[in-house]
Amino acid sequence: MINVYHHGGDEFIIIIQCTNITYIKELAAAIIKRIQEPYSINGIEIWITTSIGISFYPHHTHDITDLIKFADTAMYYAKLDGKNTYKFFNEELEWKIERKSRLESELRKALINKELHMFYQPKFQLDSFEIVGMEALIRWEHPELGLISPTEFIPIAEETGLIIDIGKWVIHEVLRQMRTWQDQGYPCMRVSVNVSSRQFRDKDLVQTIRSGLVIFHIDPNLFEIEITESEIADTELTIPILKSLKEIGVSISIDDFGTGYSSLNVLKDLPIDTIKINQSFVRDLLEHPKENLLVMAILEIGNILGLKVVAEGIETEKQLQHLLMLNCRIGQGYYFSKPIKVNEFESKFPKATTSELSLIRA
Repeated sequence: MINVYHHGGDEFIIIIQCTNITYIKELAAAIIKRIQEPYSINGIEIWITTSIGISFYPHHTHDITDLIKFADTAMYYAKLDGKNTYKFFNEELEWKIERKSRLESELRKALINKELHMFYQPKFQLDSFEIVGMEALIRWEHPELGLISPTEFIPIAEETGLIIDIGKWVIHEVLRQMRTWQDQGYPCMRVSVNVSSRQFRDKDLVQTIRSGLVIFHIDPNLFEIEITESEIADTELTIPILKSLKEIGVSISIDDFGTGYSSLNVLKDLPIDTIKINQSFVRDLLEHPKENLLVMAILEIGNILGLKVVAEGIETEKQLQHLLMLNCRIGQGYYFSKPIKVNEFESKFPKATTSELSLIRA
């Protein structure tokens, strides 16, 4: 027996008296397939996506409220998987939801409690091992949960809007550190900061950067923002902001190049200085001919457009030598240095007596 109820908004509850898991899977797939068919309204075709979460009585709970909550949890992760799919509830999903809820709560206190820190990963001239810049990367060190990956807490920050305050703190902290290093006698070098699409919707972004540059007396050309290729899809939003940043002298880099969907027509109109080859291409460079061709194509695009090209994720000597053979001149990765704290950087790369900082390899 099957009963269907409208739960509210765009959510429905289906109650099925059945113990056949195969039948449940087939029914869920059939529902998704049926709803996926386009609807014609006033001559306009409309497509609807479906996400289904499934929980079981009494295996998961004897309480109807919890049964609905568990199905809702499974549905949430079905949406994260790209929609048009179904998921069964399990204890791992419950743990993920509880952890996400806690991280959201703790993240709201992280700035006040000074739990956020900046790490720096140097970029190198590949043929000389000279440092030519650094990428600033945020890390969260929670007193109880330990080191929390940005891939886990940044999406939460974007979803809750906390990324705006965190982003402003990052910009301020990086510029402050650049001023400190320059005052200590370190050679001036370009430092890049990742900026999310959510930050681009903050009307104060350009002013935040402009005022920070003035406060800490930093040459705008030494400060670089990194945006992913997917974040420039909304050109009406991003291009005016990028142009405003270029007007004050800030450098602009496209991160993870080759993984998004921007056309070359859009690329030529962007006021950018650097493109970064995604580390997945570098990782498979030697094993897969297609990745090798993609890297060659990106290097050629950079050359044609007069852009710097940086290879990410270099981990082996063979990768380094192959990139040099392809005429790639700048890169970063664990082969040279992982992201490190300020004191680790100052220990590993003491102030040079010349204008250069270099990595000494045995």
